[in-house]
Amino acid sequence: MTTTLISSQVKVSVNKNFPWKKQNINKLSFLDPQRYKPNPQLSQLLEPLNKRKANHVIVDWGTIPLMVIVMISFLFFLIIIILIYNGALLYENIPVTW
Repeated sequence: MTTTLISSQVKVSVNKNFPWKKQNINKLSFLDPQRYKPNPQLSQLLEPLNKRKANHVIVDWGTIPLMVIVMISFLFFLIIIILIYNGALLYENIPVTW
């Protein structure tokens, strides 16, 4: 078994006895920190949430309150979908035929 060093943090092991199990080193190039370039649009969107001075962040709580609101909203969405599927929540003029 040989070890190939891709970058300072990533090592790939290639077993010489099983050539069909060789890993393509080029596929792992996304792990190389010199080649990785983050998405600037996404980082600009999320950067204000990471700052302590932002309005959405509570000191020592981070973005936990924001995530709780998102999770509760998703829970209500799932409950409504289940009620519609079970026929417990009926709309006028919309028959549930399944």
